[in-house]
Order: sequence, then structure tokens, then C-alpha cells
Amino acid sequence: MPDLSAHVAGVILAAGLASRFGKNKLLEPIKGRPLFEYALGAALKSKLQSVILVCGPELAGAAPRHPKLICTVNDNPQAGQALSLKTGLASLPPGASHMLFMLADQPLMTPELIDRFCVLAREGMDLACLGWGDYLGPPSLVAREYMAELKELKGDRGAGGLLRKYRERLRVVTPPDARFIWDVDRPQDLDKIKKVLK
Repeated sequence: MPDLSAHVAGVILAAGLASRFGKNKLLEPIKGRPLFEYALGAALKSKLQSVILVCGPELAGAAPRHPKLICTVNDNPQAGQALSLKTGLASLPPGASHMLFMLADQPLMTPELIDRFCVLAREGMDLACLGWGDYLGPPSLVAREYMAELKELKGDRGAGGLLRKYRERLRVVTPPDARFIWDVDRPQDLDKIKKVLK
């Protein structure tokens, strides 16, 4: 039975050290806008009821103001992705039934693709992620009932282990093409994305 009361909160992880890129990649410009604004913009235009941006102080100062955006700062990115994830969990609105974990360095994400996860939450799905070939990863939809397990994560671990643990419950969302899973780890990744980003 559809759950029309489902409240999906986006949690955008944007506090990584970007060690392979060599500097803060999320502030690198693409067509006049910093990289992080593309995934964030898609989330804000989607049917997500709230969006939490987990970032460092520099990015927090550059984030746009928006009524459904919450910026929360991770002052210790060296601790790994698990701390960023838990920092986002601590900022969840009380009524959030699901979290959609996203990466700030996936600039080809669209509101339409994000909305597919919101529909799954309303249809009663607890776990879902993006999938293409061997890739299973963000965006990743996780129902609140798994929050206790997520809070136990340590180091550079995200929600991937949880999705693998409950693989039989997982719904895989297939994007229109492989470009939707592209992220930016190195400068050459940014160059590749610049060629296809509208």
C-alpha cells in the first residue's frame, strides 16, 4: 500500500578530503558554477522534502540559501565518510522516514532521477540504490529503521555495506545511461564531465 506520508530527506556528502584531486574539487568551476552546486541543485529541484548538505566550513559559506536546505559542518573529514554520514543523520528532520544519500561530486544527477527514489519510498521500499553494470551505489535510499546500524559505521565506510547485507531487499534503479554514475576523483574526471554537461 502506498505510503503517502513518506518524507525523504536528501543527505549530500560533501566533506571529503579530495586527496586524489589535490585540492577542494567541489569548488572547482564548471560553466561558471562550482561543482557541488550541480548535485545540490538537482536535489533542491526534486521532490525531496528536505536536503542536508554535510560539508566543510569553506563549502558551507558558499552554499546557496534555500528553504529546504540544511547545512551541517563536519569539522573532522579525516575521520572518513562514516562521520559525515552520521553528521547528516544527526540533522535529519524528526518526520523523515527515509534518507537518500548522495555524493556532491556527481554533477550529472537530475531531479527526475532523484524523484524515482522518492516514488519508491512512497511505494513502501526500504532500500534502493543506483545501479549500472557492476556499480551499485549512491544515490542510496535507506529507511529510518536502519539508522541504528548506520550509526555504528566507522572509518571510511558509507551505506554500501548495509545495502550489501540486505541485498535481497534492495531495489536497483537503472539510470538512462552510464554517465549518471560518473563522479569526480581526479582532474581528468572533471574534464570529461565538462564535455557532456549542459
